[in-house]
Amino acid sequence: MPIFLIALIVRDREKGWSAAAALAVASGACVALLLWRNAYLHGSPFEFGYPTAAEGGKALNTFQTPLVMGLLGFLVSPGKSVFLFSLPILLALLGLPRLWRRDRGLAVVAAGAPIVYLLFFATYTQWEGGYCYGPRYLVPALALLGLGIGPGLEAASRRIRLLAIAVFIAGFFVQALGSATSFLEADVAGGYYDAQYNYRMSFSPIAMHVHLLLQYATSAAAPIGQGFDKWWVFLSKAGVSTGALLFLGGVLVAGAVISVFWLRREYSTRVESA
Repeated sequence: MPIFLIALIVRDREKGWSAAAALAVASGACVALLLWRNAYLHGSPFEFGYPTAAEGGKALNTFQTPLVMGLLGFLVSPGKSVFLFSLPILLALLGLPRLWRRDRGLAVVAAGAPIVYLLFFATYTQWEGGYCYGPRYLVPALALLGLGIGPGLEAASRRIRLLAIAVFIAGFFVQALGSATSFLEADVAGGYYDAQYNYRMSFSPIAMHVHLLLQYATSAAAPIGQGFDKWWVFLSKAGVSTGALLFLGGVLVAGAVISVFWLRREYSTRVESA
């Protein structure tokens, strides 16, 4: 929230103080309600109902991870690096200067929120986010950082446009691998945690998902919770009829087609008006 308050003041200067004050009051009221809810349900305003320990008695709600270890995990580890699991942010980083020239408030949000998230969760005891594919705690901040992608592509050179195509294709395959097979099966089979339930920095979920994908592509259907982790696969395993699955799939395909049509029409309108 302080990042959004700073963004309002940076963008609107003197005129931004009233909007920032209104936002601060509104957010403060929401925080007060949340603390009251915690006290009512759990007996303490700072008890959020989250488990205090995981497997093996490992504490969850503490900040005992060395900052350097958390930063290395989020930036360069094969299992949690933001640059590996959110490749388009490379374009966003290139576009931040242009976003700053267009809208300083948005630039503050796009650049500031990821820094706050990164520093906060880098010291969180379970910084890796439990069993998951990629750095799930940083997802909201990475979405905000994505605000820089549009300005970065607006007047990009041919080299940057080729880079954009490459990172979007690579990013698609990284996410497709993550959703193709069960991440929980990959984590358990690949040694996600050591014996003390500490995350193993060398764990490579992409390699494990490729292995499982090849394995199940040439073997019999796996039980629920294993194998291809797609909704139509496990619903079929659970006994949902083929007709119902085709109907649900048709709704999704129709929505995608309509969305593409609207986007194309909007793009053509903007090009003609420019």
